[in-house]
Amino acid sequence: MFFDFKETCREEMNGFEKEVDSLGRVVIPMTIRRALGIESNSKVSVTLQDGTVVMMPAIKKCALCGSKISEEMKFRLCAECVSQVKEYAVQAENSKDL
Repeated sequence: MFFDFKETCREEMNGFEKEVDSLGRVVIPMTIRRALGIESNSKVSVTLQDGTVVMMPAIKKCALCGSKISEEMKFRLCAECVSQVKEYAVQAENSKDL
């Protein structure tokens, strides 16, 4: 298969026109996936901003403070929030004993 770099650049500059299937899916062009580092089974974040659909690689964030956390984290909490929750739990337990 021949890759036409000039045609690809022209498409990217003018935007891609893609069809939405019956399930609401749209194929993200390969050049865009590569540029964003989106691979098979990657998660993406899709939002609506001023009437424009914005799609970007998903970033796992702490459910409490919103800071970025590692993809390997089992729970959606950063280390700092886990530490604060533990501290709060200990204080609550100690105050209950009084």
